[in-house]
Parts: sequence; structure tokens; C-alpha cells
Amino acid sequence: MGKFAIAAVLAIAAASAQAGGTFDSAGKGTGTSQNDIVPISDTHMIMHSKTTWDAMEMTDPEHPFNGMSGACFGAVEIMVPGASGAGNCAFTDGDGDLSTNRWIVTGMTPEGALTGSWTVIGGTGKFTGVTGGGSFETLTDRDTGAFENTLTGAVTLR
Repeated sequence: MGKFAIAAVLAIAAASAQAGGTFDSAGKGTGTSQNDIVPISDTHMIMHSKTTWDAMEMTDPEHPFNGMSGACFGAVEIMVPGASGAGNCAFTDGDGDLSTNRWIVTGMTPEGALTGSWTVIGGTGKFTGVTGGGSFETLTDRDTGAFENTLTGAVTLR
């Protein structure tokens, strides 16, 4: 096999590895949250949540979500010491490709962080046919609206 053929095979293999594969989704997202609260009692409320993610920082710098930004929205019922609710997110990468995700709140830590699961539900471009999900823990500073969302899980690109 000539040098050109070997170079072509390596280029195709590299492009295939980049286009597909499974990525560990350990990382975090930061941004701001605007929450509208409907109080029911001292320990019970409904929260309409709208968040703007400035950027995702994935532990793996090659993760396709690394650097993505976007918005999430949904509703959460908080009944101390627990919480439940759900919503959706739309994240865009630097190429303009979109990943849409669903989140489900299943609990709350003693510090007030919401915990739950996330699942990829669709996308465009490189995110067409993406699958995966994992868990999250998100804590919002009530005074500033700043949040940090810690993620675990995995995603697989086609």
C-alpha cells in the first residue's frame, strides 16, 4: 500500500472516530437562572425555572458538548426535603449544531441542590441520532441567580 493510500485510510479512520463514538459526560455547566416561585407554604413551592448556560466544561476536552451554550426551562415542585419536576434544554455548539435534552428532578440535597437525570432527545448536524444521558446536581445562588450544574453519564454519536 502506498503512502497516499495509508494517509487516506488514517484520515478516514480519524474522521470516523471524531464523527462517532461514546464520550464520558463528566463535567459542569455554569450560567444564570431566573426562577419564578409560587409559594404554597413554608416548605412547599412550585418553581418555574429558566436558565441560560454560558458554557459547558466537560472533563474530556474532545467531548462534543464541550463549550456548548443554550437555555433550559421547566417546572419543579419543591416539598422539603424533596423535589420533583422536569423540563427541556436546547444547546448549540460552535458549528451551530443543536442538541436537545430532557431533565427530570428526582430529589434535593440538604444544601438545596436539585438532583436528577438528563437524557438526550434529539439534535441536528453531528447530534443527529445522538443517544445518552446521565445524572446531574445543580445548585443556584438565590441572591445572584448564578448556578453550577455538575454532570455525569455518557453520550454516543452515530
